[in-house]
Amino acid sequence: MFMGTGSIQSIYTNAILGYNWKINASLSLMTMPGMVIAGFVGFHWTKHKLPIKMYIFSGFAAYVLNYVILYFMMVPDLSIDWFLLPQLLNGYGMCSLFIAIWLYGLNGIPQNDMLTSVGSVMVFRSFIATAFFSALFSWVQYALQWQSVNNLAFYFDAAIMNTYSQVGNFGQVQLGAILAANKTLLGYVIIAGLAFLTFIFFHQLGIFISSNSGYLGRALTEEETSAVATLSADALREQVGNWHIRESGEAYVLSKRANRLQVASSAARWGRKGARIVSISPGVISTPMSKKEQETSKQMAFMIQNTPVGRIGTPEDIANTVEFLISPAAGFISGTDILVDGGITTLLKGMN
Repeated sequence: MFMGTGSIQSIYTNAILGYNWKINASLSLMTMPGMVIAGFVGFHWTKHKLPIKMYIFSGFAAYVLNYVILYFMMVPDLSIDWFLLPQLLNGYGMCSLFIAIWLYGLNGIPQNDMLTSVGSVMVFRSFIATAFFSALFSWVQYALQWQSVNNLAFYFDAAIMNTYSQVGNFGQVQLGAILAANKTLLGYVIIAGLAFLTFIFFHQLGIFISSNSGYLGRALTEEETSAVATLSADALREQVGNWHIRESGEAYVLSKRANRLQVASSAARWGRKGARIVSISPGVISTPMSKKEQETSKQMAFMIQNTPVGRIGTPEDIANTVEFLISPAAGFISGTDILVDGGITTLLKGMN
């Protein structure tokens, strides 16, 4: 949506300011410092493991501030130097949100799957979505321009009735209509941007994905349970070193149980901030990784064949659960884990 808003700026620079292609190209170059800053900030943000939510917030904030400035500086005569700050913000917003897509949307996806997704994401983000909003904004701008002309119809009548010398001002009336339409459309975009900022600031973007493996394995002692539930990752790593874990499978089970316990212990803290926290423990889900495991793991094959619902899980099963958990219908669910496993965990625990 924000990238598509560039069509509004193009209408302003071409129709009102009369910039040629060379000057418009220089405007695009003004976004480069903002892109560099976004990359620098993104690097240090991830290096220090800061919440990705606020990095996304900074990108949207830069875009909104860019269009707030552009709204107030849309006048019939403007020096190109005034575009330095808004274009810097434009570049920062565009680059930071592009980085955030990969950090938030593709984090944790296997490399082979990620490579196949890159093309689709790039085409949709850079071409389809941008083209759609550019076309939509151009159509709305034209409709608003006609509305502005209609609102100024009395001016035409007065000019014709007064003297033919006023006819020369009709061009200025049209330029005024373009400015009015641009500002109206920018106002709607700014309102939408503020809505985005409000949503990002007050809502959590993270989902805890655990595993039904966290329900299996040996029972933890009271001391181990307390450590897993409350300690930070670094502190827990030091503690676990004394637990004599000998197999990677045991470490995996412990890490998934830690997700559940961390969620339970964090519910009160997040509740005071007006947020809920829930984990999801999937069973066997049809993914490229699980298909490879089916070929080598007898336990995986057993779980698939004996799942009570009679089928393997799908990514849609998890997505539907997430959709429910983040909806108002799940507003009273927090501090707990949701098993999405077709009933296999209960069966395995009974066998144990």
